[in-house]
Amino acid sequence: MPQIVHLIRERRTAGISVLAFSVWCLASLLFLIHASIIGDAVFISLQAVNFVAGGVIVWLSNRYEGEGCPFHRQVYGKGESMV
Repeated sequence: MPQIVHLIRERRTAGISVLAFSVWCLASLLFLIHASIIGDAVFISLQAVNFVAGGVIVWLSNRYEGEGCPFHRQVYGKGESMV
């Protein structure tokens, strides 16, 4: 939830790996399917929340793609490398 709140407030995606969160969503979906097959209510609810949260992060990351953080622009300067 903190990542989602931060994305909504700041509308900046710097430092977020869409690929990593997409893999996270895939893993959550697979665990959700497994939990549904075995009928474990706790894991069904847990993985449903994980899947939805990860999906929201991926969606917001795509929506605000390319938006940088003003703090990092100030610290590293306009044309300087961040390495």
